[in-house]
Parts: sequence; C-alpha cells; structure tokens
Amino acid sequence: MNPKLTALFVAILAVVMFGRQFFHQVPVGHVGVASFFGEVLDHPYVEGPHFPVNPLLSWHDMDVREKSTKLPSIEVPTRDQLLTKIDLSIQYRLNAKMAPQIFRDTGDENQVIAIHMIPKVRSLLRELGTNIDRAEDFFLEHTRDLLASEMQAGLSKFVAPHGIVIDTVLIRGINLPP
Repeated sequence: MNPKLTALFVAILAVVMFGRQFFHQVPVGHVGVASFFGEVLDHPYVEGPHFPVNPLLSWHDMDVREKSTKLPSIEVPTRDQLLTKIDLSIQYRLNAKMAPQIFRDTGDENQVIAIHMIPKVRSLLRELGTNIDRAEDFFLEHTRDLLASEMQAGLSKFVAPHGIVIDTVLIRGINLPP
C-alpha cells in the first residue's frame, strides 16, 4: 500500500474519531474552565467557540449569570432573647475572571454557595440581630434597611475573595415568635 495514502487514511480517521476533541463551545452566560490531567489551567475561556484546543483537556463550564438564592426561616436572636424567623433572598453571580481559582479551590457553583455563602449569611444575620433591642423592631423600616445594607456589605466583603459578587440582599419576610 502507498505510504502517502496510508498517512492520509490515518489522518482522516484521526479527524473523524477525535475531531470534536479539538473544539470546545462555551455556552452563553458561562465561562469555561479547563484542566489538564487534574491541573486546572489559570485562564478562563469566555463564551463562544474555541478552536483548536488541546484534545486532552477536561472541560467544566461555570454559569456566571445572575442568580438568586432564597433562605427561609433563619432564626435570629435579639437582645430581648426572642428568636425571630427571617426569610432572605440573595442575588449574586460568580466572578468570571476568578472561575479557575473557584473551581480549583472549592468546586462547582453549588459547592461555592454551600461552602462560602450560606454559612456566612446565617452567622452574619445572627450577629446583626444581637444589635436589635426587641423582636418587634424588625418591622421598623430603618431597621430592615440597616439590616439589609449591613448584610450586603458584610457578605460582599467575605465572599468577594472566593469569587462571589453579591448584588442585592432582600428581606422577604419576618415572623415574630408566638
């Protein structure tokens, strides 16, 4: 058999079998994170097609669009030693530039929220609640505004190094103890 024909046949066979591996499409609103044999590459891949890419890369596309998490019935103590239940909504997004670090240090989007944001929300809300004299004060507008703004500032300061951008903290509901 002709060596040129054999080489052409092998090249065509390789393209057919592995052609998709040389191309990666990052969906809209996502950022691609690539790893090479378990080592996360330092730069994120923006949305859109990427060609050619190393066929040995493993891909993880992280959603960097704005999302909202609802936290119902967080018990908050006040100075009068009553536990008030507060419902919160937190609007956030992941920092696309930090996606490789996020994936390397914590994991996917759900793990980042569960590990870094949710525990800090509960802790910070309890801490801020101890500055409120009576449980009934939660219904005062300035108390709710102060609580939301301090929650946003404190939470943003804590989660920003972990790649989470807090857009808004909303107080959805307040339930006084019986």
